[in-house]
This record gives sequence, C-alpha cells and structure tokens, in this order.
Amino acid sequence: MNLFAVFKRNLTKEEREEDLYTLENAKPMVIKDAQEKDILPFMNKIRYYDENLYYHCLYVAIVSVKVCIILGLSNKIIKEVSRGALIHDIGKIFLNEEVVNAPRALTSGERKVIEKHPFFGFRMIEDLDFGLIVE
Repeated sequence: MNLFAVFKRNLTKEEREEDLYTLENAKPMVIKDAQEKDILPFMNKIRYYDENLYYHCLYVAIVSVKVCIILGLSNKIIKEVSRGALIHDIGKIFLNEEVVNAPRALTSGERKVIEKHPFFGFRMIEDLDFGLIVE
C-alpha cells in the first residue's frame, strides 16, 4: 500500500486488509517503546495529567509507526519516531487542564498559551539522552 492510500476513504477490500495488517504490526512496537524505562515515566506523567491526552499520544505513535512501515523506513528510524510521538505533547502537562481540554474554541490568549507546549516539552527533555533528534 502506498502512503496516499492511507488517506483514501474508499479502500478496496485488499487495501483494508493490508491497512489493518500494518496497524496491527505497529501496535506492539509502540507498546514496547512506551514501556521502556526512559519513556515510561513521561508516559505516566501524561496519563496522570489527562487520560485522553495519554491515549492521544499512543494513537499518534501508532499512526506514525504505521506510516513509517509503509514508507519502508529502518527499525531504528521507526523506533525514534515512535518514541518522539509518544511524548510529543509532554509540554501540555504544564498547562491548565481546562484550557487544554476546552470544549469550545479557544480565545486568542488561550491559543497563545497552548502554542507554548512544544517549548515546555523540549525544555523538559533537552538534557536527557533518548537517542532522539530533538534539535
């Protein structure tokens, strides 16, 4: 399956089966990465902060790994992508949960606060050696 088939709405039966196969292969890789001793504390912080955010990070990692598999990337790259995706929103744990989970459009001030989460996340992990490219 090519990358663009992932975004097609009307997949053939064969494409659907291949899509599910790739997705099922991605899940165990992501779960294994999430349980590693250097990532697990960050995943736990995200889960403690907000369960929905935790599952969002897991789903982003699974879809990211799936795309990597489709692109035929090396296992080393796939692992780095998975680990990065798992903690991509770690900076949100420093923000007001009511703003992060607002069930309405954000005000411009709230949007500016939310847009700072990548900086907070980077500051949190910049001195750690995850084997990730974070610069």
